[in-house]
Formats: sequence, structure tokens, C-alpha cells
Amino acid sequence: QCEQWPTAGPEHRIMANPMQEFVGRAPETDHVHHRLFHRYKEQFGKSYGSEEEHENRKRAFIHNMRFVHSKNRAALSYTLALNHLADRTPQELAALRGRRRSGVPNNGQPFPTQLYAGLILPDSLDWRLYGAVTPVKDQAVCGSCWSFATTGAMEGALFLKVG
Repeated sequence: QCEQWPTAGPEHRIMANPMQEFVGRAPETDHVHHRLFHRYKEQFGKSYGSEEEHENRKRAFIHNMRFVHSKNRAALSYTLALNHLADRTPQELAALRGRRRSGVPNNGQPFPTQLYAGLILPDSLDWRLYGAVTPVKDQAVCGSCWSFATTGAMEGALFLKVG
């Protein structure tokens, strides 16, 4: 089904020719953006207090959608997807990331790569396919990123031990 979010559907025009949005911009591009933003709002239960806020959020959504498509077209070792934060500006996202690094050394030890020299590993491994990792959690601004990372590591270790 081509209309599923966030696969093909109306996004395929933007993905196929990203410059079409900027050069010889067709009126249908605005319509596609409108439909995608409407679908995003429905999926994540978004509503805004004013028309001005709605337009600002839509603009941020389009910006973030372009960023995601740009990264995904680069054929990197990972893919990005839009989530409930896709209507936020870069400044708002930075504020959500919370605290800055302290700059104090943590006395961590280097990884002992020599122990694994000659080991044949696959080019990539998606642990999601095996159920070893759960979806990324939204820690918001609580400042306890270490606990989320620890939980993820423990989930993976438990999966490897008991399946």
C-alpha cells in the first residue's frame, strides 16, 4: 500500500527529485507538504494553539523531513525516520538534549581491540531484527541519559543470555 506512513506515498515525489521543491516549484509541492504534515499531526496527536504556531511547526516539520531524506539518500550505515519531535526547531531540540559535557576526564580505558584481531564480523548487524533491542526511549529533559543507556545495555545483555 503506497499510502502508508512514512514509506512511499506522497513523499516519493520529494525523494525522487529533491531539487523540484526549490526549482520551478510546482503548486502540488505545497499540497504534498500539507498532506504529510496533516498525516504527521494525526499520527502523533498534534494540535497547535494558533494558526501562526501551526505554520511555524509545519515549517520546522518540512525542514526536518528534508534533513531526514537528505541523510537517507546518502546511503549511510543507518537510516533516519521522522518521530514525534519532527515539528521542533533545532533550538528546541538542543534544549531537550539538556546538559553539556563536563569536560572532566572519566578515566575510561581504551577498548582492547587486539583481543578481537582477526575475528570475522558481518558488515552490519541489525539487532532489532532479533528482538535484542527495544525502540529508542524519549528521556525528555530529565538529565539521566546514563540510566537510559544502562537500561538499553542491560536489555541487550539479558537478551543475549536468555533469548
